[in-house]
Amino acid sequence: CFNFFFFLGLDEEAKVPFYEHVLLDHMLDDFYSSGPVREFMELVMLGLTNNPYINVERKKAYIEWYLNYFKEKESILRAAGAI
Repeated sequence: CFNFFFFLGLDEEAKVPFYEHVLLDHMLDDFYSSGPVREFMELVMLGLTNNPYINVERKKAYIEWYLNYFKEKESILRAAGAI
């Protein structure tokens, strides 16, 4: 039996359920509940959800990077009134 995913080097990705690629909204809970940062992250999530060329681990890594970035810049965001 020929495994198409193995041929493309996607054998590990073939084990990941489809819904994990498109249901990333639960990761928004770690961000602010409203404001420009929240709106930006909603758009980031939408873009990642619609991107079939990035695996789930990389999508989660992008989201975690943004979470850490906004935490580092929290004092600046508060001063600017963004949060």
